[in-house]
Amino acid sequence: MEWQQLIYFKCVADTGSMGKASEILHVTQPAISMSIKKMEEELGTPLFTRHKKTIILNKYGRAYLKRVQTVIRELDEGAKEIHQMLEREKNHITVMFPEFFVTPHFMEELYKIAPEIIIDNQQINYSVVQSNLIDGTLDMCLFSPPITAPDLISIPIEIQEIVAVTSTNHRLAGTPEISLYDLRDERFATYPDGSVPSMMFHDMCEGSGFTPNVRFQSNTVRDILTPVRAGQAIAALSWNSIVCYNTEGLSIIRLKERPQTVFALTYNKHNEKQNLISAVRTAVINCHQSSPE
Repeated sequence: MEWQQLIYFKCVADTGSMGKASEILHVTQPAISMSIKKMEEELGTPLFTRHKKTIILNKYGRAYLKRVQTVIRELDEGAKEIHQMLEREKNHITVMFPEFFVTPHFMEELYKIAPEIIIDNQQINYSVVQSNLIDGTLDMCLFSPPITAPDLISIPIEIQEIVAVTSTNHRLAGTPEISLYDLRDERFATYPDGSVPSMMFHDMCEGSGFTPNVRFQSNTVRDILTPVRAGQAIAALSWNSIVCYNTEGLSIIRLKERPQTVFALTYNKHNEKQNLISAVRTAVINCHQSSPE
């Protein structure tokens, strides 16, 4: 049974007239008559009782009409659902932003610029951020250090100092300042191997003359701080990525080398959601005016 046959059948049933159905559907009357006849042949029984210029559903037609109405209603609802999904997708953007960037001020700025935007902030594996930006799985990220790759645009947003974090029970807790080399015999908690932050951390340590003894790895600062708070490891993280969490049980120590990292807003210049990307970029820049030169 074809969709067109169902529409023709329902319209004739509703109007009781081939002629009226022809006018409503903007189709010739013979075309409608032929469609109904074909449907009756396929079903093996007449669906209408013809009386002069009026045709009325018989018992088979009435039974079939209920099914046709259900099919049409379901398909209409399905079309509405698809349109709603498309409308939602049009306003949906997937980002990877650190918690300390997602402030009330940022959200206020963003929804002022793009009231209908839908934000999905995912904390994905750092090692796949670049590939996800390239294939479109991820639309934008705020990342440190900046990602450089063909077709990716990185806008420096903020410079942050990297500090050491220990438990308040650690022997170094409360020390105003230490060198990175002073931590050469410590155990570390950091980001996963292969991730950009992990490689940057290893480069820092190698530059200070030692290879770090990494004992715990995670994609989130919250998890990295757990073994630190328990006194089982030390972490080297950007200042803001620590203070946005509960720092109870933690001691933050500045490093003599004053290492820094740049957080950059990165996106694919070929991404189809440039309007949403532009809105997020504007909101981020409005909230972080002190962008590095």
